[in-house]
Amino acid sequence: MEGSQHNFHLQDILDWVNTNGFSINLSSDRIGFLLAIHSFQRTSNTELTEEILIDLYRQVLAQQQEAELTENTQAARANKIINDMVSQKLLNRFSLDFAEDEEVAGQSSIYRLSPLAIGIADNYLRQKEFSQVGLSVQLAMVAKEMHDITHAATQVGDAHYWRINVYAPLRYSVAEIFDLIDYRQRELDEEQHQIKQQIADLLSKDWAAAIDNCNALLSSTGNTLRELQDTLSSAGDKLQEQLLTIDYAVNRQLEAIHTLELLANEPELRDTIFKDDAELLDLCQKLQADFNAEQVQELSVSFTQINELITHLQTKLDRIISWGQQSIDLWIGFDRHIHKFIRNTIDLDKNRVFSTRLRRSVSEFLDAPFFLTYTDQLRILDMRAEGQVLVEGEEVGEVPEEITYETYDNIQEQITAAMQMVLAPFSQKHEPLDIALILRNILRDNPLAIHFDVARIFVEQAMRLGVSADELAGVQATWQDVNEHHAQVQAHVINRYPQSRMQ
Repeated sequence: MEGSQHNFHLQDILDWVNTNGFSINLSSDRIGFLLAIHSFQRTSNTELTEEILIDLYRQVLAQQQEAELTENTQAARANKIINDMVSQKLLNRFSLDFAEDEEVAGQSSIYRLSPLAIGIADNYLRQKEFSQVGLSVQLAMVAKEMHDITHAATQVGDAHYWRINVYAPLRYSVAEIFDLIDYRQRELDEEQHQIKQQIADLLSKDWAAAIDNCNALLSSTGNTLRELQDTLSSAGDKLQEQLLTIDYAVNRQLEAIHTLELLANEPELRDTIFKDDAELLDLCQKLQADFNAEQVQELSVSFTQINELITHLQTKLDRIISWGQQSIDLWIGFDRHIHKFIRNTIDLDKNRVFSTRLRRSVSEFLDAPFFLTYTDQLRILDMRAEGQVLVEGEEVGEVPEEITYETYDNIQEQITAAMQMVLAPFSQKHEPLDIALILRNILRDNPLAIHFDVARIFVEQAMRLGVSADELAGVQATWQDVNEHHAQVQAHVINRYPQSRMQ
């Protein structure tokens, strides 16, 4: 493996995680919010203020088709998520109260993404970018790099030459592409699981109509995997051959350096042990003529590093090649299992099973007599007229009270009006509003059938009145029961009302 990775041990990593206290909770909207912030910071020089963050979160909600929420609700949700991301060390908040410029000091706080947040965002963007790059393109990229490196490895140069033309491309280009290929393979694994789930869903619903679809899915995916396996096999063999060529060239240079050390102490070995290896002696002569002892020592260190890197790349390449064969073997087994299931399902048709059992019972009647019981379906007498006549005209009179009903909109309006009457005194008198406590008292006097509508409308109306100091400070609210069936809400006590309402 790379030399930089030798210094990392699991215990050190765990100690680092515990010391920093990482705690990450990322739902889909929060991941979208994080990527929106990251994109904004990459394309704009404007500092991130709370107003900009709230606007970015509104864009995320609009993309998720939740733009119908009120502005106050969106702002409250954005504030909560911002505080959560600050506590999770994804956002860093900087207060401007101590700025020397009075105009700057009067502004709200500014925010910046932490290194952890940037790493997470870069990972998602990297996945999005390279998931669209096919394996054939990636293999073509690495093949070109390997061709240039192989040619460079056949030359003679100093330590700087080998670092620039061999070690650096292997370390920062070939290894990176190998990682991308490995990542793409993992995506194909996920696609394979999704197709399996699709087939399972088809068979569990309407298997008779789904057989053709199952066969099409199995056939297309099987062909894709076979094509990938052929590509990996042919490209893998060539890449492995090039890696071995580079490894041979590097080790040959390293052997020449060791031979120089031996010949420096025992010159007579040139005419005995090494007399038949003219290539090695020529390489020794070039090294001795072109480089001094210090440069030769630097070359030896460089060759050792390249050797370690080549070993690491060979392990990666072996894993990439073996993945293709393992995947195709697993898929063939799954393909056989599905086809066997389909054949058994067709063979076990209920009519065929009944006819088989009936023939066997008749043929074995003397050995195992049986009584045949049968039933006849009762006829249903249709009392309806053959052709109904439509009567035009209006019905007059009052509708009986038993069949009257209220529309859903009417009920919603009644609940909304009632909740507004309950909440009005709190905003007028600037009293703290304990949502859980008041809601518990309200639901006690209402039937269970409308508890959900009452609670939803009450919370929505309450959040329009003001905000909580605890919520702005990032304090996590606790879940509290609001009825006997343990329905719960998570809400702070509202104790800050807008200035317009307080006046």
